Amino acid sequence: LPGALVRAMAWELYGFPHLAVSQVYAQLQFAADAPSEDLCMALCSLSRFLQLDGRDDKALHMLRFARSKFPYDVDRIWTRTCASVIADLAIRQGRDQLAESLVEVMENIRSPTAPFGAQSSDIAVFRARILVLRDQHVDALAFLDGALQIAKRTGNWMGISYISSLLLRVKRLAGVDPATLLAETKT
Repeated sequence: LPGALVRAMAWELYGFPHLAVSQVYAQLQFAADAPSEDLCMALCSLSRFLQLDGRDDKALHMLRFARSKFPYDVDRIWTRTCASVIADLAIRQGRDQLAESLVEVMENIRSPTAPFGAQSSDIAVFRARILVLRDQHVDALAFLDGALQIAKRTGNWMGISYISSLLLRVKRLAGVDPATLLAETKT
């Protein structure tokens, strides 16, 4: 990967998404001759950042642009990002069936280095959010606990913070005693 994308991944990992976006922009602006996979990855990363910033239309537009620019040689990267962006939108719209089918697409597009059956924390979080839509809070807790363990094991500090806050909210929905929640936040 080019240096700008490596720096973007590092900034994202350590919880500085705005610095990550600046590195993605640098990759797009100064590396027009970079391999198509690197440029598509930068565009897909930018799409994810736009979505996290609440700009769904711009995120979808960026994905369409990436697909038109690199129609064949980066299918895995684009498909997984597209599934992630649309699944998030579907969950926020209460469309659990659509979200579930997109999460299955994401699961089928594994990293070539991932062990068979390995689940990423983002997929576990998506599964938990779908279960919350279905009012299956206790089942959602198991996925969030798993996602938190994955994030801790990989050192994804931004993921740990996000998953921990989701875990507390879902525990409240599941009826966990507030005193227990307070004790957990202190540890």
